[in-house]
Amino acid sequence: MKFYPNGEWDNRLTPDGNRFTEFHINSAENDKYAWSRLTELNQKIALFSYEKVSSTKYEAIFKGLYRVNKQESLKNKKVTYDRISKIMPTYYPKNVMAPKVIAEAYDKEGYMVAHFYDAEAVGAFRKKYEMKYIHPDFF
Repeated sequence: MKFYPNGEWDNRLTPDGNRFTEFHINSAENDKYAWSRLTELNQKIALFSYEKVSSTKYEAIFKGLYRVNKQESLKNKKVTYDRISKIMPTYYPKNVMAPKVIAEAYDKEGYMVAHFYDAEAVGAFRKKYEMKYIHPDFF
């Protein structure tokens, strides 16, 4: 996602990163996209923001996991997303033998945000985040 002038899209990210909007400057295109996003497409997305990191280079920076806020989207006529997590789980490819998961972390809404493979990482995560941990083999 680009949060700087880029053609026909006027996307905005709040300074705290907790909300962003997608808006096509062509009203008909915006309405078509919004309808599709609110009714057909996945309601959760991982957001990577293209940001300038030097005078000539842009990088995709992970901002978090977001969910469409349908009420705000309909009210403002811009697809609006709220951040639901600053982290998200990653997965091993199916053709790779993954190590045993010893713990999982869930956000307030019950969405799994992390897998853990060693006890040291679980302890560090617990210190940094307030979340529920569930895995019968670990406790």
